[in-house]
Amino acid sequence: MSAASTIKLPGAAHPDAALVLLMIASAACGGPGIDAAGAARASAAVDQVLGVATARGFRDADIFRELVRRQRQGLVGTLADNAIVAVGGPAKFFALLDRSSAAGAQAGGAA
Repeated sequence: MSAASTIKLPGAAHPDAALVLLMIASAACGGPGIDAAGAARASAAVDQVLGVATARGFRDADIFRELVRRQRQGLVGTLADNAIVAVGGPAKFFALLDRSSAAGAQAGGAA
C-alpha cells in the first residue's frame, strides 16, 4: 500500500501532498504524543523531501522550516494541542476522524 493511499482525505480525489508535508514538518517539531524517535523520523522525511526540492531549485527550505517551527510552537500549535486534549487525546481524535471518514463514505463521498 502506498503512502498516498493511506493518507487520502475524505472527499478528496487525491492526497494533498503540501498538507502532508506540513503535517510531517510539524511532527518534526514535537508535540503531544510525538516522542523523540517519532520527531527524528519526521525530521528525516522532511530533510529528504526538502533536499530533493532544493536540488531542483527550491530556495526556501530554511524559511519553510522556520515558519513551520513558529506555527507549531506559536498560538496555532497551542490551540491545536488544546483541541486534541479537549477531545480526549490522540487516540480519541483519530477515532473521531475514522468516524468522520466512515460517515462521508456512507453518504457517497470518497473515503
